[in-house]
Order: sequence, then C-alpha cells, then structure tokens
Amino acid sequence: VWGISCGGLLVCPNSVFSQSPDVLVKADTNQIRIGEQFSVDVEVVHDTYVTLNTPIILDSIPSFEVISRSAVDSSSLADGRISEKQSIVLTSFDSGAYKVQLPLVYQAGNQYDTILTEAFSLMVGTVAIAAIPPRLSNPSMILWEFR
Repeated sequence: VWGISCGGLLVCPNSVFSQSPDVLVKADTNQIRIGEQFSVDVEVVHDTYVTLNTPIILDSIPSFEVISRSAVDSSSLADGRISEKQSIVLTSFDSGAYKVQLPLVYQAGNQYDTILTEAFSLMVGTVAIAAIPPRLSNPSMILWEFR
C-alpha cells in the first residue's frame, strides 16, 4: 500500500526484494527557529524475513543533530507483516530551507538494501534580534551650545 499522509510520505524504495518495506515519515512541524527541537516519527512495515538495522535512523543526518530517539516499538500486524516505529528528536543550528531525507538500512536474507525516504521540507529560521534603542530620543535636540 503506497500513499500520502498529512505531514508524512510513504516511499517506494529501489529494491530487488519481492515486497519492500513500506516507510511512513511524519514530522510534527515544517518550520523551526535555530536550535529549536522537532520530532519525526518513522514507521516501517515489513515482512518477517526482513531485518531492520537499529536504530532505524542513523546518528548522522546532514545539517541536523539527533537529540534523542525512542526505543523501537515492534508489533505484528494482521496480515503477518511487522510494524516498527521510532520517534526521533532533531535540531539544526544552520538557518535555511531544507529537504530532509532519512536513510534506512535493512536486510533480507543475505542481501542489504537502503531506503531513502521521500524528502520533507523544513524551514529553519533565525532568531529575531531585539532592536537597539537610539541613544537620543530626539536626534534634533541640542544638548550643548557653544559660542
């Protein structure tokens, strides 16, 4: 089942396996300020013969720092597949507009494959600097007059 969810995207991996894992990535926001944290929920649904490397998301994501991650929550689905979920808290200290793709590595039998999720957009803005008040409230006012 492939489709789109509000805030997240399902992806189609480039894989030689009969039924590749389905991946849902959902960010809790699309805009932060420098240093603010945001959460990304990742769900991977796969066949029982597929093994995900854990943690699901690696420690290194370009332009972002992984602050924390939850334990991987696994459950069996009615169709015999397995669902694995993990929440990751990220931050960035560089302002800009980013297309974020998360790499996932999995194993089926003796073969390894990598899934790159579809990119989601995130805007990292700067922190507003308070305006410095002028030294004189009325610049035309003359404080001293010399003759």
